[in-house]
Amino acid sequence: MCDENDEISAYLAWLSFNLNRIHNCDKMKRVSLILFGMAVLSLCVIVLVSLQTLPLVVTAATPTLPVQVYIIKPVTSQKILPNTPVSAFPLAGNTGNDTIRISACRGEFEPASFVIRPTVNVTGVMIDVTDLKDSNGNTIPKSRVDIRLVKCWYQAGIKSIEKEGGKFLVPELLLKDDSLVKVDQAAQMNYVRITVNGISQYIDITSPNAVFPADAEIHDAKVLQPFDAEANTNKQIWITIQVPKSAKSGVYKGRVTLKDGSQILGVTNIMLTVLPFDLKESVMDYGLYYIGKLRSGKVLVPNSEYKSEGQYAAELQNMKDHGVLYPTLYQYYDTMLGRSLSIRKKVGLPTDKLYALQVNPGSDSNIVSSPTLLNNIAKWKALASQYGFQNLYIYGKDEATGNALLSQRGVMYAAHTAGVKTFVACYKGAADAIGDLLDLPILSGYYKPHEVKKWHQLGKKVFIYGYPQAGVEDAALYRRNYGLGALCNGYDGVMNYAYQREFGQIWNDFDSYAKAFQYRDHVFAYPTSDGVIDTVQWEGFREAIKDVRYLTTLASVTNASAYDSLCGLFSANTDLDSLRLEVVDRIKSSLSTSRKR
Repeated sequence: MCDENDEISAYLAWLSFNLNRIHNCDKMKRVSLILFGMAVLSLCVIVLVSLQTLPLVVTAATPTLPVQVYIIKPVTSQKILPNTPVSAFPLAGNTGNDTIRISACRGEFEPASFVIRPTVNVTGVMIDVTDLKDSNGNTIPKSRVDIRLVKCWYQAGIKSIEKEGGKFLVPELLLKDDSLVKVDQAAQMNYVRITVNGISQYIDITSPNAVFPADAEIHDAKVLQPFDAEANTNKQIWITIQVPKSAKSGVYKGRVTLKDGSQILGVTNIMLTVLPFDLKESVMDYGLYYIGKLRSGKVLVPNSEYKSEGQYAAELQNMKDHGVLYPTLYQYYDTMLGRSLSIRKKVGLPTDKLYALQVNPGSDSNIVSSPTLLNNIAKWKALASQYGFQNLYIYGKDEATGNALLSQRGVMYAAHTAGVKTFVACYKGAADAIGDLLDLPILSGYYKPHEVKKWHQLGKKVFIYGYPQAGVEDAALYRRNYGLGALCNGYDGVMNYAYQREFGQIWNDFDSYAKAFQYRDHVFAYPTSDGVIDTVQWEGFREAIKDVRYLTTLASVTNASAYDSLCGLFSANTDLDSLRLEVVDRIKSSLSTSRKR
């Protein structure tokens, strides 16, 4: 194939060199050779002109290999569907076209992504990755490179957490086993593989009246399984590199190879720059409404509320790995509460604050009397202290307004008397009604800088939720709104709703328990029988937290507030990848200046 002008020049030189040999041939052979040469030259010219008019796409494809590899942005609002044209792929902005280029700090989880597009049907595709090595022989083992497949399936909405009256094909699940979920695009149906009494079968998870067996188990694979890919169809691959805390700074290189047995199908390279500084913890607190609680005995089909100890630990670890350090505690005061606190501590969640949802202050019609409430709080406080947790926060009346909002004043006063604090989701106007007593307001919806200012004047921190709530399959939306967007609008933390919240069966987005109920399931990570399955939106939320951590780090080396360090450059149209690079450059520059003093 002729890719450049000098290819044509080389061919002309070859043709001239062989003319003397051609003229010695007989007449018919001479004519045939000349005509062949002219045909090849014409083909090269046609290909060259065509290449100049085609759209530029970042690709690591080798024309002789049956699988083309396209490097893309991992966190984006653009959805890569099976039939998305190559020209619409979100380009990563890399300088090279055959290498995934990423940078990260020690201890950081950093995402990357590429799309494969076979020219023929391929089966049993395996992905191999090498260790990452720098020029000094330092190694990041390949076990730190996690590879998953992005699964497209049908959901009940595409822009919000409300049902939108149709079936929408969206990329969401990050799977190790592509066959765990089967999708029939012609019928617009999803099927998940369950195991009942050791026997596997696929069941419908699309129909509103679909039945999920109560004793069904769901398991994703622990390692990436071979998968199939159709010709001229996209399949997105998601990579997460966990940089060891002990890694030396520098440039590490590795290689990703797609194989079908011993046959190489496609290749791309990885270049990881380990940055010469460590990330500070976020200046903002990050929590989530988490309604999972331990249940004694066998846990039935995976759901958002009841968890085995293994599931509970796996979900808390998953939240911690994504930067969420303050998930709410939903456990009742029962025999499992101590075990719940023990698991939280073992996972390594901070113990300086504990947000408890089940210290019941009563309802509008039955306000718990102060002595009863004080006794209840005392029990909770004593048990929390036993496991090392300080600053117990109890929950008020969720999203209350008017008289219901004002009715909380007595309970909040009693809570302060008992030595604990209060938090609750609320709306505009709550500062005027209960601002003197509520310790932590969680403001709903879009940014409200005027309300934030009111709370700050009262000496209170302010969290945000519901912008949007969990479940919209848009990684970039969560990154922007809950990262620099929240920070630069004055918020002190995030407590979004929710890590998991089902309104039917959590694996079926179409079966709300009431026909009039229009909410979709709120999901950042789908529960399985022994762990969780991440989603693209969940990865976007992690990048939001990391953006704030980078800005917090910049503030620490420049003796400025995180807000003042870079918020002047942030807007609704800011490219967050470019902004992070700007932050990295400023951190490195500041550290370099400090060393020279």
